[in-house]
Amino acid sequence: MVEDRDGYRQQTEEDLQNIPPMSTMQKAILAIAGIGVACAVVYIVLVTVGII
Repeated sequence: MVEDRDGYRQQTEEDLQNIPPMSTMQKAILAIAGIGVACAVVYIVLVTVGII
């Protein structure tokens, strides 16, 4: 662990390897959010083009 004089600790590769994997709930929330964003983009494009 490398610390600056201000107390800031730089992130190391070891820190990144020790992060636990995401839970299924987190993955589901991200998937639903991604689908929602994709639907919003499609809707905006269709409204802009005049199809809807």
